[in-house]
Amino acid sequence: MPPRWLRLTLLLAVLLYATWAWLLYGGQRQMLYPGAWMTRDTPPPPPPADAVVLQLPTSAGRVEAWYLPPRVAGARVPALLLFHGNNETVDRWLEETSTLRARGIAVLLTEYPGYGRSEGKPELANIMETARAAYDALVARPEVDPARIIVMGHSLGGGPASALTRERPVAALVLLSTYTRITEFAASYLLPAFLVEERWDNLSAVQAYAGPVFIAHAPADPVVPFAHAEALARAARRGRLVPLACTHGDCPPDWPAFEGELVRWLAEAGVAVGTQPLHDARR
Repeated sequence: MPPRWLRLTLLLAVLLYATWAWLLYGGQRQMLYPGAWMTRDTPPPPPPADAVVLQLPTSAGRVEAWYLPPRVAGARVPALLLFHGNNETVDRWLEETSTLRARGIAVLLTEYPGYGRSEGKPELANIMETARAAYDALVARPEVDPARIIVMGHSLGGGPASALTRERPVAALVLLSTYTRITEFAASYLLPAFLVEERWDNLSAVQAYAGPVFIAHAPADPVVPFAHAEALARAARRGRLVPLACTHGDCPPDWPAFEGELVRWLAEAGVAVGTQPLHDARR
């Protein structure tokens, strides 16, 4: 028998670890979706005057989405469905996507349940229900070409973006600062992967997706290691990996350059989009 002090030390260590695991298990959604509890010093900006504010009906409640029509007239235009990061809201991407609109691309910025002005709680099932509703609302618009729907996910948003390729026709997938699987982060918290409930498995979705995948990631990313991007690129049947000179939340560092490369890649992949000059973007 080990000495009594050693038994007590081991018991204390087990109790401390169990408490640690219990706290993280119970708080994993708050860690994964901090934007739902985010407070702002100032009210969020209103949508642009030409935006169409959609209230997507879901079982979790009504979830807001902003449809931003292209600023170049045309019928059957391509469209980008964008899912933002976990500490953002839809208004974070207004400036960047304005340049896409100037190229003749429609944009749908989709909120998460519990974020911003949206009802419900953020969790995988609710977010995926929202993603399906957003996609269906986008392709129902008469000016949108359902054969040219590009889905983009930033950070956490790579989860619903990748998963949507399993459930809806997607012309191209764009992943920015995105992970392979949420379970890969469990070890960094000294936890077994089976305790992770929100199992966003982007790697399996990318492996199953036959379309083109554009992956942009910073080698210096301190949140999602670059190895995740490399694994996603290897898994993609038609993938391209673009290193970025940034960290995580500040990616991409040069949106016009990023957008230009993305549009060229889409054309090479057979997904034709507009080419309106970038200097017209914010007019």
